[in-house]
Amino acid sequence: MDNEKQTLSETPFWLNDWYVDPRSGRISRQGAEVKLEPKVMQVLVLLATNAGEVLSRELLESKAWDGVVVSYDSLSTTIIKLRKALGDNSRNPSYIETVSKKGYRLIATVRIGDKPASESAPDNKVSFSLTPLAFISMAAILVLAVLLLNNFSGNDSTHRGGADKASLAVLPFTNRHNNPDQEYFSDGITDDLINDLSRFSGLRVIARRSAYIYKRKKTDIQTIAKELNVNYILDGDVRRDGNMVRLNVQLIDAATGTNIWAQRFNRQTKDIFDVQDDIRQNIFNALSITLSKEEQKRIQLRYTENFAAYDLFLKGQASLITRASAVDSKKAQQFMEQAIALDSKFSRAHAALALIHADAFRFDWSDNPAQTKASAIKIGKRAIELDKHSPQAHWIMGYVYLFLFEDHTNAIAMAEKATALAPNDMDAFTVLAVTYAFGDAPEKAKRIVEGIMQKNPRYSALVPSVLGLSNFRLAKYEEALAAYDKSLLINPSRIQGNIYKAVVLYRMGNADDAEFQLDQLYTLHPQFDLKVWASRQPFSDKAVLQQLLKDIKIIRGDG
Repeated sequence: MDNEKQTLSETPFWLNDWYVDPRSGRISRQGAEVKLEPKVMQVLVLLATNAGEVLSRELLESKAWDGVVVSYDSLSTTIIKLRKALGDNSRNPSYIETVSKKGYRLIATVRIGDKPASESAPDNKVSFSLTPLAFISMAAILVLAVLLLNNFSGNDSTHRGGADKASLAVLPFTNRHNNPDQEYFSDGITDDLINDLSRFSGLRVIARRSAYIYKRKKTDIQTIAKELNVNYILDGDVRRDGNMVRLNVQLIDAATGTNIWAQRFNRQTKDIFDVQDDIRQNIFNALSITLSKEEQKRIQLRYTENFAAYDLFLKGQASLITRASAVDSKKAQQFMEQAIALDSKFSRAHAALALIHADAFRFDWSDNPAQTKASAIKIGKRAIELDKHSPQAHWIMGYVYLFLFEDHTNAIAMAEKATALAPNDMDAFTVLAVTYAFGDAPEKAKRIVEGIMQKNPRYSALVPSVLGLSNFRLAKYEEALAAYDKSLLINPSRIQGNIYKAVVLYRMGNADDAEFQLDQLYTLHPQFDLKVWASRQPFSDKAVLQQLLKDIKIIRGDG
């Protein structure tokens, strides 16, 4: 397959009556030409190489986004763009068929051949056969490409984790229950361990996003440690049956691959908090982590003692984690409200609910924005009252102050407090960076984001987007463009990335590509309202926003 893929990626071919030229990134038919984004063309080549075969979502993502953590929408968005370019219909497809719960299949006829002057498709099919010499040459090219990618990955370090502290990646615990509906529980246990361990200064902990790239991937420990630049790996599995929960946990020295601590827990679900305490303390003991007096006090605190409330919180967190849609947001809200009803002093549930309301306001998911805005700050303040040591409550309040009230001063204060409480919490640092970027300190924002990317190489689309905004504010447009390209590679449907990339291209003098980028935005979000979006951009200097809107209108042709 790899040889065939290499052939199609460099050789023009026909897709029914569409002429596809991967080298130029364009498809044409009867005099009409359509430009495809590189990732869209790459997916088309993958499908065409395997015409007639069902390619799973996982396979397409691993091939087209190799080594990159992407949102669930990345592939779906790419398929939408591809269908639009081909004039295809998902309900009655002529090119790409969606096979329910399995993946996608190219059903069009693929023919290799150059474009004749008449632009009529050739009748003969050309096979994908390669001579032995060509095969060997192709294999050599692929090996060289892999070596080059490894050399430029930025993850090669002769001293993983730094000399001053231990570094740890908590891999997503495996759900050993036959019921996939219990996945939220195993993920929730993992997430809480990451959050808890991130609060201690003597240990560098990899963020959730970076660790979860290895979920369901068979990757050896040494490779994971090298890619994440850590000394130790925490791995485990969870099985929940009724009111019993079984955990197998092991702490692995990445250099030797040996267990330095391992334990099996078989406890009632109501004792899960004791189990979490035991795991955390054993990690500290095994790694000789010394806690400050303040950290020793914090370690005694628990989010809740009510398992039923905690279980509802984990269900809500599973819906909230991607923060991708109004539907998921509403589902998460219901679970958090139920958790609070069982434990009115559950600070993290309050904080999560404040974030849900903030997103509903910011992304225009609310029928009553004024009420949603008021609820977000009220509930967020309550979360901090309940637990003044909660980093989540503080960075979420920073988020609320910035995006709902454009209060940069309080947003910075809250985010800085969160980073002090949890030196490894990348969400807190991201909120701090984005506040500086929208404010008057883009250089500070840039330094923070570069630190996030260095510490957590498998970052989300938001991180390079903030870097792009920082460079945009500094008028470093080439650097901004590179950052937005990274962001859109991870999540091509991200509104911020598409808009700012279009404006950056325009300011660099590339009006045609700027127009193309805006067209992608409206293809993905046909109901996009520029006026509403603009009202949610918390620039401290409104002149920046006004110029941004002028540029967008010119690009659209109505300026």
